[in-house]
Amino acid sequence: MKGKHIVASALAVTICLMGCSNNKQADIDAEVTKLEEEAKKTLQDVQEYSKEDIKKATTYIHENMNKVKDDEVVKNLIKAGTYLEAAAKAGATESSQKLAKLGKDIHTYASDVYKAADDKKDAIIKESSNMISSWKDTLNKEKNKLIDEFQKFINH
Repeated sequence: MKGKHIVASALAVTICLMGCSNNKQADIDAEVTKLEEEAKKTLQDVQEYSKEDIKKATTYIHENMNKVKDDEVVKNLIKAGTYLEAAAKAGATESSQKLAKLGKDIHTYASDVYKAADDKKDAIIKESSNMISSWKDTLNKEKNKLIDEFQKFINH
């Protein structure tokens, strides 16, 4: 009889842990969606994207793209990436601009890291290290030029 109680207790704990894990993942997914929606809602009323805001988003990404283990940084990277994506969509043509791609890449990367289970985050970071290194090099060399070009693109 005692053995049945132990098995039943173990089963109950396992089910609870599975449910808690699923709830946590659902909460994280919902939070990422909320961050994206907040950024998009804020941007809906914007008729013209300012160079200062583009520079601010780009600088934040540049300075923090390697700090994705910090949840607050990841949330702000999602917002900054979403901002650059939205600004690019405001342009009249399909964007091949580097900063539009940076926004999309960083938004996707930060969302993937944020949504991942703790034991999977390092693998995602490692898989994305070449992309991050490439963006870091690009921004180190030509961030201001890219911001100027991007501003011209979205204002036309």
